[in-house]
Amino acid sequence: MNPRLFFAVAGCWVIAVAVSVYAVERYASRPGTASPVSMSWPESTQLTLAPDKPTALLFAHPKCPCTQATIREFQRIEARHPSAFETTVVFPVTPNLVEEWRDTRLVSEARNIQSAQIVFDNGGIESDRFACTVSGQVLLFAPDGHLLYSGGITAARGHEGMNGGQEAFEYQLTHPESPGTTFPVFGCGLVRNTPSGNPQESL
Repeated sequence: MNPRLFFAVAGCWVIAVAVSVYAVERYASRPGTASPVSMSWPESTQLTLAPDKPTALLFAHPKCPCTQATIREFQRIEARHPSAFETTVVFPVTPNLVEEWRDTRLVSEARNIQSAQIVFDNGGIESDRFACTVSGQVLLFAPDGHLLYSGGITAARGHEGMNGGQEAFEYQLTHPESPGTTFPVFGCGLVRNTPSGNPQESL
């Protein structure tokens, strides 16, 4: 092969790889919008607020691969703070896919969170009530219904390990008198109701 041609091809390949790596990293580190910390427990919700300890809600798309890291981090938090809070994992789903999504890998992993109750949210009604749009969104409420924490507990999509969100969650868990705090949340889009009232699947 002509040396000039070889170096030209090699240069293009290196550039293509660099662009691909940059795109993947940018995607992994691009956060979604967390629920506002000014919100309080919605009166219309069908979910249960624990009367004697904080309540954690984790909203997750049943097929989001990014949220597997969130589930594992949640298990680690639970192990460090046994019986310190109640947990509900909310899976927004479209009504016609409820049965198909009951047994995904992520749902199975969520069942390993010892304190967790699993809820399938038809049409994303509860995610709308709590202003959640991103899989991996974690909310922590005090027993009186005020929001202690809103955000993710991973540093990026699918990344495990200690991070600011996890530390903030645990701080609020042990200091419920502190003002609410937030952290970026990383994950796929949740099933949401459209303006017409029909649920729409997102990933």
